[in-house]
Amino acid sequence: MRNYFGGRTHENAPGSYPSVTVVQIITVVLDRRMAEIINLKKQRKARDRAQDTAEAAANRVRHGMTKAEREQVRQQAEQQRQRLDALRLDPS
Repeated sequence: MRNYFGGRTHENAPGSYPSVTVVQIITVVLDRRMAEIINLKKQRKARDRAQDTAEAAANRVRHGMTKAEREQVRQQAEQQRQRLDALRLDPS
């Protein structure tokens, strides 16, 4: 093994460095990947959209019924009203 001054050293000798060639160093440097370039505005919009979707789902669970459930309740109320009107003795 050669030290940085060109002389030979023992591999375990103090001050010795592992043998690394310039090609190996360049390969390591070139193998490092650059970070992915992102559009911050698009990322922010996507994050906000996901938060809005989650909030809407929570509100649906907390506050509401599905459209089909509301329609069923409306139909049942209408049927009860018609039944009561039919049983009324004095039509006014």
